[in-house]
Amino acid sequence: MAKLSDRLRMALTEDAPEDPKVISIEDLQEAEAFADDLEEMFGELADMLSQGPEIEEPLHALYIEANRVMALMQLMLHVDEDFQKHSKKANKILDEWFVKDPEVQAILLSHLNPYLSCDLPIGRGTETLASLFLELGDLYPIEDIVLEAVANLSQSYHSLFEIEAIGPEGLIRLRDIVLGRTVQVAWILADQPQVGRIVLARLLPPIRAFEFDYWVCMTSPIYFLQTTAEGWQKRLSKKGVMGGDISAEQQLATVMKRDFHIDWWLRQLIEKVRSENFALYYRGYPASFGR
Repeated sequence: MAKLSDRLRMALTEDAPEDPKVISIEDLQEAEAFADDLEEMFGELADMLSQGPEIEEPLHALYIEANRVMALMQLMLHVDEDFQKHSKKANKILDEWFVKDPEVQAILLSHLNPYLSCDLPIGRGTETLASLFLELGDLYPIEDIVLEAVANLSQSYHSLFEIEAIGPEGLIRLRDIVLGRTVQVAWILADQPQVGRIVLARLLPPIRAFEFDYWVCMTSPIYFLQTTAEGWQKRLSKKGVMGGDISAEQQLATVMKRDFHIDWWLRQLIEKVRSENFALYYRGYPASFGR
């Protein structure tokens, strides 16, 4: 089977074959590499915002929360009846993601501890974390954890508005970071339609409030995920989600090419941040910015 990155490129380019493979997270190592690529872009943006001690602490908090959202999204994909089958690969992700960033692990565990029957000290190993997520559905709904992670990310972001040292261009860049992260979350949620519908419904108002100029690029995928949540579950069927003879795989590839444009969006984001006329590209600033 083609690697995730190859399948992703196939679905996002005009030369997609007539019968492309469904984009799925079957190879978790490849998925982790893809997430790392996105993380590198996020880190590049974060580096641009290093403007002295006034910003370091809140920016670090934002970075930690963003990592936490992405880690939860990845883990959420495997909390199902097939989790045991993927347990070794899931443990590898837990090792690579949490062990290399103890602060993310600490945040996650401190969040979950109140909902467990006993304390779960850090350092018990990834087997404990894997079994924790396997049982998590009965202890605490996974969508609530995701929603709270997103809310914490938003709160960290809004706390930066009080720091005058960032300046207007810095604030605009931070807005891009948060909304760029939202696009990534929406992408991963494509495989979890029921949870995706809840989370995206919560994300929609703040995105609109930001009056983000890339909103036109985000409307189609968000609308698609919300309105075809049930149909998405049938994407492996021989018939298309909307009926007819087009396979679900072909329709998914078409939607990703036509509406998601995530590779173009991320490239544009980096280019706009580097542009001298970056601030002129946005509307409604500062009147409704961040409100």
